Amino acid sequence: MSVSGTINTHFIVAHMIARHGTAGQKDYFPPRMAVGEVRGAFSMSEPGLGSELPLKTFRVAGGDVMSGAPELARLTLNVAKVHHDQTARAAGRLAYGGHTIGIALHQAVRALPGMVAVVGWHSCDHAGPVREGDTLTYAIEVEQTDRPARGGTLARLRSLVRATRPDTPGADVLDWRFVALLA
Repeated sequence: MSVSGTINTHFIVAHMIARHGTAGQKDYFPPRMAVGEVRGAFSMSEPGLGSELPLKTFRVAGGDVMSGAPELARLTLNVAKVHHDQTARAAGRLAYGGHTIGIALHQAVRALPGMVAVVGWHSCDHAGPVREGDTLTYAIEVEQTDRPARGGTLARLRSLVRATRPDTPGADVLDWRFVALLA
């Protein structure tokens, strides 16, 4: 995501909490967001899995074929040749790492539709390259949940992403640990 996209998303989340959050959320999040201790992100969802989240692994059905690598690279002002030129690498055009994370977030919301926002990251390891045409599959692990007095549920999540391509066996490509606020 571009710097402006990241900052604007952060401000939108701060506004959503200020306008619609509980008193506890309003006291807790904005001061920490203001100094960068907590970063805001969001996703649109529908009612469903929310506060009563079991500690388990959700396997997301199906997979996503990685496409649009040059378009997303342009959108995020990434000018690296490996993201634009199909001939830059013998194995094919690389997908921008932020593209992989964005799709992983989308799949986490599919698995946990009560997700309101990502409020922090613990780690994000790109374990291997993702190339245009790879099929990505996902497992979302719920590692811990907390029910803060200010409402909702904070869930410590782990997104494990695997890429398969027709000519090679599957490989792990992303191990992302983050905290999400659930309705």
